[in-house]
Amino acid sequence: MDTVTTPAAMRKICERHGIEMEAKGWMVGTKYEQVHHSCHKCTAERELKRQQLEEARIEHERIERIGRNRDTCAIPLRFAQSTFGNYDAISPGERRVLAAVREYAVRFDDIRRQGANLTLCGKPGTGKTHLAAALANELLEREFSVAYRVMPALLRELKDVAFGSRGAQAALMERYRRVDLLILDEIGLRMGTEVDGALTFEIVDARYEACKPTVAVSNLDGAALGSVLGERVVDRLLEKGSVVAVFDWASRRRIHTTQL
Repeated sequence: MDTVTTPAAMRKICERHGIEMEAKGWMVGTKYEQVHHSCHKCTAERELKRQQLEEARIEHERIERIGRNRDTCAIPLRFAQSTFGNYDAISPGERRVLAAVREYAVRFDDIRRQGANLTLCGKPGTGKTHLAAALANELLEREFSVAYRVMPALLRELKDVAFGSRGAQAALMERYRRVDLLILDEIGLRMGTEVDGALTFEIVDARYEACKPTVAVSNLDGAALGSVLGERVVDRLLEKGSVVAVFDWASRRRIHTTQL
């Protein structure tokens, strides 16, 4: 059966918009079997509603993915709301490192392909973890996968699962190799054993081989990092194209301390 336009006598006025609706029907013999009236404004509104529902569905799924990635990332509660905007950059040095880390975030699409690392090193209380968390939060919103781990806890986790099976440790190591960005905080802290050194090298080397970027956060300077981590680890962290930001100002943690 062909669809045909009905005569003007069968046309109707849309009660919603007060305009004449186009009517189409199916002719059987000399009679119309069915007539369908269509208001172009109603049709446009239905299509807009469909698009809005689809956009809402896509946004809901995006928010859920970000939430799952954020849970897996495990940013410490104290730094869960850290952003580049609320980093209190007063001194020239603070403004310099803020610009460097922000630029790293802006260029992350290219950095992810190159595997360029970022090292934040210097004195305690100077804002290193804040900027590392701000970087993580920025990239999570862009739907990159990020893992934040304090190095001593990560090493303990890897050693603990090894008691169950080497396969469990390998699976955990693979998880840290795969993420788009791995942030290792307190790197160099309490890492005195050969096992610690071997595991650290394995993590960094696996990401190096896969061209995956790593952020190293440490209270040690370059020379001390080399002594604690070993030259092979530091050499990979400082691969050509990587960025080193030095935090060489005094701690700001005590600025707002109330003395009684």
